[in-house]
Amino acid sequence: MTGAVPDVGRLSNHMWCYFAPGVRPSGRPHVRERGVSLVVLAEQDALRSAADGTVDHALNLAPLFLALAGGKLSLNL
Repeated sequence: MTGAVPDVGRLSNHMWCYFAPGVRPSGRPHVRERGVSLVVLAEQDALRSAADGTVDHALNLAPLFLALAGGKLSLNL
């Protein structure tokens, strides 16, 4: 298992995370920024992806583990 991919812009990056249970993607079209892809995962799939290294960037892992620590998610893989 490898370590998380570091955030090379860590001194100037800011990130806000929100936990919103039961939210579903809108059916309305949305113009996305070039180079940005939408990935939709169920909670347990997101945790599995973190555990198996598919999701390995620290900025993506942090909100998952904050949700775990805050009791918003359970580790039922």
